[in-house]
Amino acid sequence: MISSAGPPETVGAYVMRNLFFSMPNVATTRTRMIPSAVRSKVEGPEEQSPPEGWNRGGLHVTDAHVIPYGDEGEVGLALVDDNIDGHADWAMLRSKGWPVLPGEALLVEWEEAYSISRGDSMQADIPSLPAGLYQFRMGGFTVMGAPTGVEASIPIQVRTALWARPWVWASVPFVGAAVVLAGWRLREWRRVTGRLKLAERERLIEQERVRIAQDIHDDLGARVTEISLLSSTAQEKAGLSDELRADLARVSELSQDMVRALYETVWSVDPQNDNLDSLVAYLCQMVSRMCSQADLRCRLTAPELPRDIQVPSKLRHDIVMTVKEAVHNVIKHASATQVRVGIGYADRVLAIELQDNGKGFDLSQPRLGSGLTNMQHRMRACGGRYWVQSQPGQGTLIRLESPALDGLLGEAEGVKVNSQWAKP
Repeated sequence: MISSAGPPETVGAYVMRNLFFSMPNVATTRTRMIPSAVRSKVEGPEEQSPPEGWNRGGLHVTDAHVIPYGDEGEVGLALVDDNIDGHADWAMLRSKGWPVLPGEALLVEWEEAYSISRGDSMQADIPSLPAGLYQFRMGGFTVMGAPTGVEASIPIQVRTALWARPWVWASVPFVGAAVVLAGWRLREWRRVTGRLKLAERERLIEQERVRIAQDIHDDLGARVTEISLLSSTAQEKAGLSDELRADLARVSELSQDMVRALYETVWSVDPQNDNLDSLVAYLCQMVSRMCSQADLRCRLTAPELPRDIQVPSKLRHDIVMTVKEAVHNVIKHASATQVRVGIGYADRVLAIELQDNGKGFDLSQPRLGSGLTNMQHRMRACGGRYWVQSQPGQGTLIRLESPALDGLLGEAEGVKVNSQWAKP
């Protein structure tokens, strides 16, 4: 049996001819199993009668054809299956079968030709074509490759690539300019948005700082002040022992120290003091108080600075702590009788110089304390600069410079700090 009953989507043509049976171990000639067919009255390969001993079958019997070839009436059996809904068969009659006994070998020989494809998906790959209008032509052929004369055509238009069109090239400069402008606008929008978010965050932080300053001043400050007043009043009561009076005096002294510490804390967190004038005023007050408590003469030179020059809270804290450490070192180690403090502002930079007439020290020698190192680290951490100059017996000079401050440009009115070192 020859059948096209395969997968439904398979279509194509299959032709078999010269089918021979023989016995290799028996001295017999080959037997042709597809004899010549007898033509019917109607000419044409599809109308030719089947060869003797063969029958057509299947769901589409008309797909089974007899294909003539040669000049002596030889034929081939063909299956031309051009649909996916059925199949066709060529079947040999059982009465024409070749007798074979058990143990014998049967040799089957034939020639075949076929062209098989899929009926549910057909495509034609066309190489790259220039832009233009084309006709895709399809022609019919017989199983043996002869044209049938039946043709069909499909119009195909190949459009010019978008990048090759003149108007695209003409619009490239404008598109490029639009992209650049859009990128610039996007960057500006992000920058403005970032500034707004930063301003909002700073506003919230400032509100929190105001609240903390008020809480410290109104609550803790009032309580510590009350402790100081009560301890001072208790010392005046009669009948107290000297030891108890000394303890009350110590409590009063510690309370006053706590009041000053709380004042410093309130000053550092209060956003109203984030300006240069407030910073300089506080530095003068702090240096004067420390020197007064140590019986150290102090000469202050500081200008009155505008309040619209902003100083961040972190920078204020670092400058205050550095100056405080410098004055503390003079009181504790310098054995000085006088200290001069000069404050100046020029080119958006705040400069502070502290000079004492103490015993000085050798900068090349190792030092036990870490005060100078801490001051240097603080100034570097905030972006400022720090210098120290000292010699044994000639006092010490310390100079601090802040990073550039936002606000007014140029020098503030007042005394400008001399950038040259001066001998103590």
